[in-house]
Amino acid sequence: LMKIYYESVGRNALLLLNVPPDTSGRIPAADSLRLMEWRARLDSEFAVDLCRDARFRAPCRPGFPARRLGDGDFDTYWSAPAGLLTPCVEIEFPSERRFDRVVLQEYIPLGQRVCAFAVDAFCADGWQEIASGTTIGYKRILLTTPTSARKLRIRITSSLASPVLSGVGIYQSNEIQ
Repeated sequence: LMKIYYESVGRNALLLLNVPPDTSGRIPAADSLRLMEWRARLDSEFAVDLCRDARFRAPCRPGFPARRLGDGDFDTYWSAPAGLLTPCVEIEFPSERRFDRVVLQEYIPLGQRVCAFAVDAFCADGWQEIASGTTIGYKRILLTTPTSARKLRIRITSSLASPVLSGVGIYQSNEIQ
């Protein structure tokens, strides 16, 4: 189920499980148990956003600062200045963070704008690309190799209009704890 989740919701798609009820109209106990275990695992994997105390920096449209990317509120967002199609957002942590999940979200009420992006981590050897993709949309979950860094950079490499992002988060899965 986790693989299905990351390959659907994690790639800006819907997830349809098709769990049919039994003849009494109820979800079978075994299926219900598995779904509850899956929910608990998802809650555990995304319980602590390691960006919450980070400092966000990026060029912005007045009134839409980069700090909104870490506030956990989908209804607030950062907006790149008009005409800037390939901005970078830099995130600095108070101390080194270890993570293997990066979550990006566009502010969809203003449209899907990002066509391509990359995520870089500032490691001992400087900036290293750890993930890239072709769209973000409502939600993009990037599975990375376990990474330790004090800084993260989101590079929008192509967009249809000035990017508008509502959130950036990093997480440490149960597999590397």
